[in-house]
Amino acid sequence: MEGLAAEKAVVSHEQDVAAMSDDPAKAVAEDSEHILAPAQARRLRWKIDLRVLPMLGVLYAISVIDRNNIGSAKVLGLSDDLQLGKGARYSIILLLFFPAYTLADLPSNWLITRVQPHLWLSFLLLAWGAVLTGMAFTSNWQVMAFLRFLLGAFEGGVLPGMVYMISCW
Repeated sequence: MEGLAAEKAVVSHEQDVAAMSDDPAKAVAEDSEHILAPAQARRLRWKIDLRVLPMLGVLYAISVIDRNNIGSAKVLGLSDDLQLGKGARYSIILLLFFPAYTLADLPSNWLITRVQPHLWLSFLLLAWGAVLTGMAFTSNWQVMAFLRFLLGAFEGGVLPGMVYMISCW
């Protein structure tokens, strides 16, 4: 009786494998065609390293510079234009960036696994650029505070996205 049950299990497994692929031997052969020779793998890694890593480095450098631009803008007249000298307006504008930056990390990490990394990073960078463009035309400190919050939200996903993209390669 046990022999008959074992035969049925083997037949059932073979039917499952056959259902997944018309020809299991062909599927194995197709997979072995995609294996790279060591020299090809080395060239591919260099190609990726020379194209992807410099772009990600430039993006990160721009994000660090952008994070610190508000101090330079204050010295160059932003404080006078938006009346940031009254109360804690300037501190509020500085402060709103960091909670959004911190809160954006977790959802960004989740979304980047659901969406392709290059699409998610492209969206973040496009939104980041739109927010920066909006900051150029701001004449109200409340709008600037809101835009700084959005900037933190979009910029908060950039670093985790870059790390995930590198880890995928």
